[in-house]
Amino acid sequence: MQIVSSRLWPSVISVLESLVVRFQGHANNWLAQRAAAQAVATLDNLLVEASSLWQIQNFRRYSDDEVCCTVCFFDCCEAAIASNPNLFSPLRVVYDGAQPTRAMRAGSAHPASAPRPDLTVLFGQQVTIRVEAKRLALSSGLPGKYVRQGMRRFLDGRYSSTAGKPGIMLGFVTIDAPDNVIDAINKAIRSEPDLTDSDCLMDATAPIPAMRRCESHHSDGLMLLHCAIDLR
Repeated sequence: MQIVSSRLWPSVISVLESLVVRFQGHANNWLAQRAAAQAVATLDNLLVEASSLWQIQNFRRYSDDEVCCTVCFFDCCEAAIASNPNLFSPLRVVYDGAQPTRAMRAGSAHPASAPRPDLTVLFGQQVTIRVEAKRLALSSGLPGKYVRQGMRRFLDGRYSSTAGKPGIMLGFVTIDAPDNVIDAINKAIRSEPDLTDSDCLMDATAPIPAMRRCESHHSDGLMLLHCAIDLR
């Protein structure tokens, strides 16, 4: 057996330490990526479960106002988490949580105007996903408001989820068919001067009868998941 000279031990130890650090770095990155992917899948399940629970309750709400719908949906999210802790225990849903900007954090801007996503979903310490909710119908310019006062908040960076993770748009459809409302949203998107067909909602599915789920893809790799809940 060949003996390593004591003079070589420092270099050998340095190489071994480098290998350990590299392994730990790759392991940490892998764990973070896996946790992030799991967070999106678990949140997707939570949105469906909360919608199903709300439907069983005949979509109880004080009125059709956006905030009245959002707070009841938030309550259903918490109830779904409590009823299935094995699946949803890593998630925590925060109602009306402010998202201060970097300037506000640095003390160079007043925090009173901090953007306030309607819901924020936390998955452990790794992932934060922002949720914006809007009332939807064909009338009152609501499809346009969904784009300009909802989606835009993600597109311009006012709302931001963890890097590489989607933002969530919730649409509370009070009248009209959800498919028709989605078509109207896409028409509103195409009417925006800086948006195109590639920004439209696509791949519509119906995980439950009362929900239409779509996604949209935008510049800088931003993806939005859209859940239109039929409250009629």
